[in-house]
Amino acid sequence: MTNLIGKTITWTWTEGAFKGGKYEVILHNDGKIHWKGLEGVEKDQEAMDKEYKVIKAGENIYTLSWLESIGWTVTVTLNIEENKAYGFVSNHKEWYPLSGVIESIK
Repeated sequence: MTNLIGKTITWTWTEGAFKGGKYEVILHNDGKIHWKGLEGVEKDQEAMDKEYKVIKAGENIYTLSWLESIGWTVTVTLNIEENKAYGFVSNHKEWYPLSGVIESIK
């Protein structure tokens, strides 16, 4: 895979404050990002945020980051070869490290 732009990614956090949370994230071609909680504490919550960035950090490794309209910053590194996700969710008061598994990339 050479790029995640335009893809829909689903992952589940297996460690951290959002453990058990499953998310679907759509990286739109126009730079907007839509996320939806499928399971866990944010189940049925969703938002369309105005901008994301994704960089290729290595062979089959990508880092995705966006600022949510409610003030949280989400940064996730995806190791596609190993189906692993590592992330941080933070705001001006709180910071949560997370790890999990990639369920799918379409």
